[in-house]
Amino acid sequence: MNPSELLERLVEAGVLTAEGETAELTPEFVESRAEHRRAVSEMDAVEVESELGSIGEGAEERHQRELLATKRAIGEHVEDLSDAAPERLAPVVMQFVETPGRTDGVPEPFSPIVGSSFTPLLRACERAVVYVWKEDCEPCDDQRSVLEEIFEDPPDDLALLAIYGPNALGVMDEYDVAGAPALLFVAGGRVDSRLFGAQHASTIEAEVAKIRETAEMR
Repeated sequence: MNPSELLERLVEAGVLTAEGETAELTPEFVESRAEHRRAVSEMDAVEVESELGSIGEGAEERHQRELLATKRAIGEHVEDLSDAAPERLAPVVMQFVETPGRTDGVPEPFSPIVGSSFTPLLRACERAVVYVWKEDCEPCDDQRSVLEEIFEDPPDDLALLAIYGPNALGVMDEYDVAGAPALLFVAGGRVDSRLFGAQHASTIEAEVAKIRETAEMR
């Protein structure tokens, strides 16, 4: 299911409401999630981790509880989405819960993400390209232009994500990213390869082809 279809289904399920290009959580979903947050707050950390499974790995306890409340609320709203179960949907919906990431340096087809959702979101992705950028960075500007050319028609099988590195230093250190621009190529929920510095289109396209093959093998 591609990102646009996924958002449409979330709107149909009453999780999101959309007006033009803007989407936000519905009041009904916010209320449901608040109820689950209260229930989750009474659970011990081991229970939370067990119910979350792999999507909670690497996240701090506070974020794990927020993620679990979101997952539970999604389970009440979304039916018949076997290809996008609550485990995969929760990190996506969390992007509407938290303060959006910076967007001024994000390539046109990419979605900004924040540091606290980084690891859970990657674990939910079968294939993804993550662009790391910073401001006042000429190579970042060059890389953004190349990415916009490559992904002018966004593919259905790739999540395109972007993160402002200076606001996620802990995450950058965890994934061995020392500077920007950088590109992370994700297959089967894990970082499969990295590129640092501005890259030519052919190099990026070759890495995308590799993660498509890798994800199919896992």
